[in-house]
Amino acid sequence: MKYHIVKYICLLTAIVVGLAFSGMFHVNAEAKQADDSRMETILARGSLRCAYVVYPPFITKNTASGKISGFAVDLAESIGAKLNLKIDWVEEVGWATMIEGIRTGRYDAVCTNIWQNANRAKFVSFTEPFGWSTVHAWVKRDRADLASRADIERAGTRIMAQEGTSEERMARTQFTGAKITTLPELASYTDLFMNLTSGKVDTVFVESAVAQQFMANNPGSIRAATAGAPLMTFANVLLLPQGEPALKMALDTALQEIVNGGELSLLMKKHKLGGFFEPARPAYMAQSTR
Repeated sequence: MKYHIVKYICLLTAIVVGLAFSGMFHVNAEAKQADDSRMETILARGSLRCAYVVYPPFITKNTASGKISGFAVDLAESIGAKLNLKIDWVEEVGWATMIEGIRTGRYDAVCTNIWQNANRAKFVSFTEPFGWSTVHAWVKRDRADLASRADIERAGTRIMAQEGTSEERMARTQFTGAKITTLPELASYTDLFMNLTSGKVDTVFVESAVAQQFMANNPGSIRAATAGAPLMTFANVLLLPQGEPALKMALDTALQEIVNGGELSLLMKKHKLGGFFEPARPAYMAQSTR
């Protein structure tokens, strides 16, 4: 009888241990699948599905053909080449709607330059920064009364920004005495500048690279009221889903190669990006290029 009891206890112990190990392996397998599922799907598909925001000079869309081009397009294609992935440009989105598509899985990344901020970080992840943008308050060139941030902060100043953007959020939180109006998120930045040059608003908050493109086409029309110091500086990143470390690692590594290999500098020169700044290089790299 005693032998049977011992045998029963040993058998029960073996079953419990087996179930424990089985559960542990099952949990580990699920964890690995959760970590790698998006990247594994991308590799199996052979393509990275990118959404994009039309945002000249970073992304421009030909209205006749629907074809997109620009700095961000070339950057994404370079990332794809390094990862041996095709870039599928699957959906045009707006600043206020791009996060929803990432969270529901309609695309793998937003491949326009996106500004990293805390509000977006609550819902999505980012690559490491691959560049820096400055934002200024732009005014008509003949507005001598608007020559500094203090002038812009005066009560009643008419500020315009694009809806759903970091510029709008900054205007509403930091310039509380101003009269703030917005254009729809899919409106062009040319529309902002036309409102400015026609006198409908006093200033627009826009990234320097975008404003400099407008000035190249409309010389002598506008200037930066905050030329001495930008209103804000933003890190440029790509937008990714949260909880996908393998995808983030792959894109970060490709971007690092593009920056360190000098390809980013060539793309900036090709697209004449004024007011857009590369990540800082190690001191020895900076000295070697002098």
